[in-house]
Amino acid sequence: MKKKIVFCESIKQSELIFDQCKSVGINANLYHSKLKKSQRIGNLVSFQKNFSNTLIGCKSLDEGFDVPDIEVGIIVSQSKTSRQRIQRIGRTIRKSPEKGTAHIYTLFTTTEEKEDLIEEMYRNPDIKFNWSKAK
Repeated sequence: MKKKIVFCESIKQSELIFDQCKSVGINANLYHSKLKKSQRIGNLVSFQKNFSNTLIGCKSLDEGFDVPDIEVGIIVSQSKTSRQRIQRIGRTIRKSPEKGTAHIYTLFTTTEEKEDLIEEMYRNPDIKFNWSKAK
């Protein structure tokens, strides 16, 4: 069971994606600042202990969150700051003895976002990039 983390920019967006995941049977947990603290902690523990394999959240997952066995990172809304993007990538590519290659998917909808990703690709020649179009 691959562990996945989905990064969103807003609470509303994270809740919409969470609802969609639940509707198709994906075992996901939600994490954002408007949840009660006990619920946030419970959702994190559930994810860390492999009771769920997908964690959906927003900016609250960018810093201070360490689950090295994440294999897939999905960045739904690209941040304008490279610092935030680097933090999100770092959550996914942490080394762990029980995981292989990590994969990061970034969804984009504008030409500006695509240009930012292309620029990032050239700044990081050691990272392999694959482009595909969603259908």
